[in-house]
Amino acid sequence: MSDLTPDQPAERPAERSLTAAVLDDALPRAESALVLGPVPDDVRELVGTRTREAVWVDPLGPADASPRLDEVVASGQRYDLVLCLAGLDAVAEPVDALSWSARLDQVVGLLEPGGTLVLRVDNDAPLSALTLDVSRQGWARADEDPTRPVGVTQLDARLRAARLPVSTVHALLGPADAPVAAVDTAALASARDGSLPAQLVEDALTRLAEEQSGRDEQSGGERVPDLVAASARSGELPALADAWLAVVGGRPRTGYWLDRDGVVLWVDQAGPGQPFVVGGQPAGAARLPQEIPDDVTVERALHRAIARGDDAEFRRLAEGFGGWVRNSASAQKALDLRLDTVRVAAGGSFSRGLTQADPSATPEPDTRLVHAWRRFEERLQAAGRETLWPASLRGEERVRLWLGMSGVEQVPEPVTIDAEEASADGDDAAAAAAGLPAEVEEELAHLRARVEMLTATLAARDDQLQVREKAIRSLRDQARGAARNRDKAMARTREIQQSSTYRTANQLRRLTLLRHPDALARGIMRRLDSKVRAVRRTR
Repeated sequence: MSDLTPDQPAERPAERSLTAAVLDDALPRAESALVLGPVPDDVRELVGTRTREAVWVDPLGPADASPRLDEVVASGQRYDLVLCLAGLDAVAEPVDALSWSARLDQVVGLLEPGGTLVLRVDNDAPLSALTLDVSRQGWARADEDPTRPVGVTQLDARLRAARLPVSTVHALLGPADAPVAAVDTAALASARDGSLPAQLVEDALTRLAEEQSGRDEQSGGERVPDLVAASARSGELPALADAWLAVVGGRPRTGYWLDRDGVVLWVDQAGPGQPFVVGGQPAGAARLPQEIPDDVTVERALHRAIARGDDAEFRRLAEGFGGWVRNSASAQKALDLRLDTVRVAAGGSFSRGLTQADPSATPEPDTRLVHAWRRFEERLQAAGRETLWPASLRGEERVRLWLGMSGVEQVPEPVTIDAEEASADGDDAAAAAAGLPAEVEEELAHLRARVEMLTATLAARDDQLQVREKAIRSLRDQARGAARNRDKAMARTREIQQSSTYRTANQLRRLTLLRHPDALARGIMRRLDSKVRAVRRTR
C-alpha cells in the first residue's frame, strides 16, 4: 500500500464545512436553484458558482429579503436544483398545518423532472441517546405526525412514493450547523464491527462526547466502542445518526469527516469488498494512505479471539503486529499506531488504516508498541470486557505480557495504566524523597525482588506452556491424520467387497476349501437330473 508522501506538501485548500464538501461532490451544474431554509455561507457560495440563477426562501429571515414558500409554489416555476438543508420544518410557515408527506409533495412539485434534490431529515431518537447526552426535544414530532420518517428505510419509501429515485442517504453525526462526519447509510447497513465505516461513526461519537464534557471528565465516550459494535452486529449503524441527508440526482462519496484541525477528509469505495480510497489534505506534512483494504481493525480481531477463548490466535496476532511495526516502512512513517485503527486481513497481513503518516517521524518500534498496547488496555478496562487472564493480572502486568508476545524484551519507558497505580507510584516517590526508615526500605526492596522473581517465573512458565501447546497441537494433528487415513481405508475396503470381482473370487475360494469335490459333483448332477425329469413330466 502506497502513502501520499510527496517531496513537497501540497497547498491546503481553505477550510470549509463538511456539508459544503458533501455538496461539492453531489451537486451538478444547473440553470436554476431553489434554496429552502438557512444554509452556511460556504454552501451559499457553492450554489452561486454551480447555478446561473438561485432563489432563496428563508422564513426566519427578514420578510422583504426573500419570497415565501407559498409564493414560490403559486408561481408555478420549477427548478433544476432544490436544496433543503434545514429540513422541511424550517421552511414551514408559522400557521402551516401540513403533514411531513404533504410538505414533501409540495417541495417535489417545485423540482424539474430529472433534477437534483438534497433534503435533510432529523433523526429525533438516535440510538446514541442510550449512552450519550442527546437532546430529546424532538421525540414528540414523530408521534404527532405519523408520516414523518423515523428511519432510513421509511425515508427511502417516502421519497420513492413521491417518485424520486434516491441516489444516496448519508448519516450525519454532530450538530445541525456543524456535523463532524457523514457516512453513506448503505455502507453502514452492511458494515462489520471494526470496519472502516464503523470506525468513522465511532470516532465521530467519541469526539462529540469529549466536546460535550471535556477530555478529562466522564462523558460516556468510553461506552461508544461497545455501542457501535452492538449496532454494527445488528445492522443498526444508520440509526446512530443525528440526521440523514438524502440526495436525489447526485452521488457523493462514501464518507466524509473532519479531522482535529477542522480539515475535511473523505473516503470512497467502489463496491463491497473493494478497498477504500482516501483523499483530503491533513494539516502540516502529514499524509493519509491512498488505499485502505476492507478489513477489520486489530483491536476487533483481538476482541474476537478473547471472546472465543483462543489464546493461540491472540498470540499470533500480537506477534504479527509486533513484526509489522518493526519491519514495515508504512508503520515506521505513521504518526501514531493504534490497534483500533491498524487493520488486519484474514491471512494475517497488516495495514496502517486511517493513521496519518509523517516522513520525518522516526520513533523507536518498541515505543510505538508500548503506546499501542497501553491504549488497548485502557479501552479494554473502560469497556469492562472479560479477558483470557486472571483478574489479578491487569494494568502494567498485562501490558508487559502483551509486549512480550509482540517481541519486546525490555519496556523502553514506564507503563502506567490505572489512575490508582499512578497515584500509588507518586506516593512511593514522595515517601522516598521524604526519607523512609531502613526497615521499610528493606521491606520494599524485598517485595520488589519478589515481584521480579514472580514475573520471571510467569515468563518461564509461559514459555513452557507454549512448548506444551505446540506439542499438543502436533499430536492432535497426527491423530486427526491417522483417523482420516483409517476412514479412507475402510471406505476403500467396502468398495472392494461390494464389487463383482470380489464376490466371484470369494466363491472360488470357497470351492478350493472343499474336501470331497466328487461327492459335491454327484450331488449337483442328481439335483439337475431331478429338475430335468420334472420339466419332462409337465409336457
